[in-house]
Amino acid sequence: MAQPIQGEIMRSILALAILLLTVPVLAKDLSVATVDLQKLFKAYPETQKAEARLDALAEKKKKDLMESTQELQDLKKELESSSSLLAAKTKERKEKEFKEKAQKLDLLHQQIQGELQAKNTEMVAQILKEIKELAAAEAKQRGIDLVLDSEKTVYVNGGLDLTADLLKKFEKMAADSKPEAAPKKK
Repeated sequence: MAQPIQGEIMRSILALAILLLTVPVLAKDLSVATVDLQKLFKAYPETQKAEARLDALAEKKKKDLMESTQELQDLKKELESSSSLLAAKTKERKEKEFKEKAQKLDLLHQQIQGELQAKNTEMVAQILKEIKELAAAEAKQRGIDLVLDSEKTVYVNGGLDLTADLLKKFEKMAADSKPEAAPKKK
C-alpha cells in the first residue's frame, strides 16, 4: 500500500515542479495595470446620485423617528405632570404604555439604522461593480491582462495606471448625463 501513495506523491511533486518552471515564462508576457478604486468611487457620477438618494431616505426616516419621539415625550410630560393626581391603576397603565412606546421607538431606530446600512452596502457594491466593469473594458481595449487596485498593491514593475483615463471618462459621462438647458422662449 505504501507504493501507490509514494507514486502519487512523486507525480504531485513532478507536476508542481513543472508548474513552477513554467510560471515565470507565463508571467513575462502578462501586462499589468492599476486603478485607484477609492478615487474612482468618489469621482463616479452615480456615487453622488446614490448618496443623495440615501440622504433623502435617511431624512425621511429621521422625520418618522422625530414624530415617534415627540409622542413619547408628550406621554412622559403627561405622566410627570399628572403623576400625583392619577389613580394607582391609571398611573401603572400609563407607565406601562410609556415603556412599551419607548421599546418600540428603540426597535424602530435599530430597524432604520439597519435598513440604511443595508442600502448603503448595496449602493457601494453596485457602484464598485460598475466601476470594475468600466476598468475591465478599458483594460481589454488596451490589451491589458490584469488590473489591480493600487491601494492593495505594493509594487508593479512597469504597470500602467488607468485611474486618470477612467476619471476623464467619468467626467464625460457626467457631462453627457446633464440635461441641456432648455432654450428660452421670447
